[in-house]
Amino acid sequence: MASLSLTLFSQDIREVEKTISMGAQPAFVINHPNATAKMAETAWEDYMKKNGKAKKNRKSKEYETLDATINMISSTPLNVYFLAEQGADMASSYIFFDNGSNFITSNSDNDAADGIYEFLTPFVYGVEKLVIEEELEMEERGLKDLNRDLEKLGKDNEEFHKDIEKWKEKIREAEMEIEKNLQAQDAKGTEIENQKSLIEEVKKKLNAVGKN
Repeated sequence: MASLSLTLFSQDIREVEKTISMGAQPAFVINHPNATAKMAETAWEDYMKKNGKAKKNRKSKEYETLDATINMISSTPLNVYFLAEQGADMASSYIFFDNGSNFITSNSDNDAADGIYEFLTPFVYGVEKLVIEEELEMEERGLKDLNRDLEKLGKDNEEFHKDIEKWKEKIREAEMEIEKNLQAQDAKGTEIENQKSLIEEVKKKLNAVGKN
């Protein structure tokens, strides 16, 4: 099949052949930058609620919506199949539209394919919204972390000020003790001089014994 594409916002919708549980079939593929396969699946489930519930086959990991009414694509019910795959920093969505006779392509039904491009537009928005919401959550978590860091710095600052006050008080106490110590040294020095004088007097008494 010739690969056709339509640029949609920052993404492309292309037509490719993709192997699924029903074999190799024509599909419309969308690459979602920065998205996960889970995001694509979530957006698809939510988007398809208005067209018929998308049920997931746990074994094949494919979603199917049988007898979906999508007037912009076909006046008759469609079977729609969806598969999301994870890539490097992106996810890819493969969507298959079975009109009962064949899987729709631009070659087989150009008008229906145009309708598919239009139909997939809100879905692309849905995935982009989830990507941005996750980015917002990440940035909000980053802000919370920064606020916690700021709060911790504030508490550390308070502790530093408390330590400074404790140290200032210790310095004041030490200065008072120094003053007391100096006074005690002076007093002790006086005592020593007095004691020396007493010793000299006693020596004189000793030397005077027996000389009269």
